Amino acid sequence: MNKNYKKTIIAMLVLVFAIGAAAVFGNYLAYRSYISEQNRIIENMAALMADEGIGEKDIMAILNSKDLEDSDFLDKYGIDLNKEAVNLNAPKIIQNQTIMTILLFGGLALGVAYVFYRHEKNQNKMIRQVIGELERINQKTYDLPWAIDDNSEIAILHNELHKTAIILKEAADNSLKDKLRLKDALLDISHQLKTPLTGIAIAIDNILDDKEMDGQTRRRFLLHIRHQIDHINYLVISLLKLSRFDTNTIDFTRKAVAVSELINDAVYDIALLADLKGITISKPQNDAVIECDPKWQKEALSNILKNAVEHSDKQGKITVSIDTNRIYTAISIEDEGEGMSKEDQKRIFERFFKAKNSHFDSVGIGLALSKAIIEKDGGRIDVSSKSGQGTIFQIKYYHQDYC
Repeated sequence: MNKNYKKTIIAMLVLVFAIGAAAVFGNYLAYRSYISEQNRIIENMAALMADEGIGEKDIMAILNSKDLEDSDFLDKYGIDLNKEAVNLNAPKIIQNQTIMTILLFGGLALGVAYVFYRHEKNQNKMIRQVIGELERINQKTYDLPWAIDDNSEIAILHNELHKTAIILKEAADNSLKDKLRLKDALLDISHQLKTPLTGIAIAIDNILDDKEMDGQTRRRFLLHIRHQIDHINYLVISLLKLSRFDTNTIDFTRKAVAVSELINDAVYDIALLADLKGITISKPQNDAVIECDPKWQKEALSNILKNAVEHSDKQGKITVSIDTNRIYTAISIEDEGEGMSKEDQKRIFERFFKAKNSHFDSVGIGLALSKAIIEKDGGRIDVSSKSGQGTIFQIKYYHQDYC
């Protein structure tokens, strides 16, 4: 229960009883004063009327007479019936005032006590409700009532509990989603590993079974094994990198880097693949500088360029351009390949997603890794494409003043 509220209730009760007691005591003093003054008047009248043979009993009878108010009998004795001390109705008036005072302040006290009782009842109800909600939370049931619009301590506790339940529910939902994603990822990984491992096993079996295999065929099988091992190695390393992004265990070392230098390094990494298909990569001349981790950003750009090469026709062209303004510096990578559908564009950055026209050797993880790297460094990547008209990837690196 709210301590201030409890103190207020107690103070109100004390004040009501104090005022009521003071009023009753005041009426009691008024009654005593009346009796004392009446006795004094009767004694004075008795002394004045002694010569006429009138005693106190006779005086009391005269004072109690109904016709006394219309009589001038007491005027000669200097007694004014309008004074409270000789007003015979005064004791009854004082008695009625006392009863009314007791009833009034007794009612106030009961009213305050009722308010106190209702508040205590509501507080106990809320306590039971909080206990019930805690029990539901312990049972992993997070569907709790809405927050209470109240300033009491129990209401504040209830509302904080409601917030905690929302956080726990979100954590439980995210945990379930993570488990489902992990399950899907494991299925994808097992599928991705199954193909190269099967190829390796078949190649080894052929080598072992054919004792008289010629050197050229043996070399072809060994090169196939080497290629599949490289494929597995790339897959494992990429998955490890993505898992580090998921667990936020990668620390970027940001520094000022020339964008053209990043592009040159990325193009160098995929130059052999581009040469094998006779693809020309046009690089920009620009002095733009961004703040980033150069090692990771080069890897992100390399994956995007590799994707562009894989989806370009032989003797095709890839154009890399730089655009800079006050808010961001953008790198655009445009190919003249087969493009992709709108449905594929929505999922192109998902892990293990392979578009319909993906390279047979693709594992669907390079673009997902690029997206994770770019966003980790505060950037953003978008794609626009039309089937048969090529694809444009645009990476925006926002300047520090606008992040």
